[in-house]
Amino acid sequence: MRSHRLAELTSPEVREAIASGIDVALLPVGSTEQHGAHLPLSTDSLHTVEILERVARALPALVAPLLPIGRAEHHMAFPGTMTVRQETLHALLRDCCDSLFKHGFRHVLVYSGHGGNAAPLARIIADLTREAPHRDIIGCTDWSVYDNALFPTAEALGVDKFAAGWHAGELETSMILALDRRLVLMDRAAPGFLGDLAPLRDKLIAEGVQGIAPTGVLGDPRPATEAHGKRYLDALANAVINFFRKELKKRAG
Repeated sequence: MRSHRLAELTSPEVREAIASGIDVALLPVGSTEQHGAHLPLSTDSLHTVEILERVARALPALVAPLLPIGRAEHHMAFPGTMTVRQETLHALLRDCCDSLFKHGFRHVLVYSGHGGNAAPLARIIADLTREAPHRDIIGCTDWSVYDNALFPTAEALGVDKFAAGWHAGELETSMILALDRRLVLMDRAAPGFLGDLAPLRDKLIAEGVQGIAPTGVLGDPRPATEAHGKRYLDALANAVINFFRKELKKRAG
């Protein structure tokens, strides 16, 4: 194929791909949300698409167009952030999946690099498959897949877990440096919240990110490097590939 991106192919090429046995479509769900003063609003979307393009080459599969807006209410104190209601995301996911199934894809694999999408997507996928059992939608919505790939990599690189961070810290900043360093304003990079987020999750949900980190940063982006970003992307891609391969193998019996 000329491309693993569905939107870059012609309709006959997609038909030929399905006829040749490519029956898996990947649906990336991103987010448009603040990532401090140094990273673009598209951060989560950028690394989501990168990961799924690697998954597409490994399986193989085709990558559907990115859904660039997800559930991001906890970032709405920051200009530029966009969010959709749960029912809106549900309807959009349903219609996109049904379009792919109609044309012959047997499996739709859903992944988002935005943590705020994980639980909402898990509920939506459960609802959609319960409504219509023919919908074989597999969601990589267990956030431990993300954490277990990236934080051990940070530790191996000598990066403190709290500096690596959960949002716009060293970890995400490094990934975007590796993908497109022109989008990163390192001269504006500054540390944000550097503690343990676990006991503060209720506060984050109730008050938004600004209640914990007024700058919107959970971590310290200053040690970020392109080389670290490549290591993170490799580790995360391998984890997501392995997750989906195992799930597809279960379907194959």
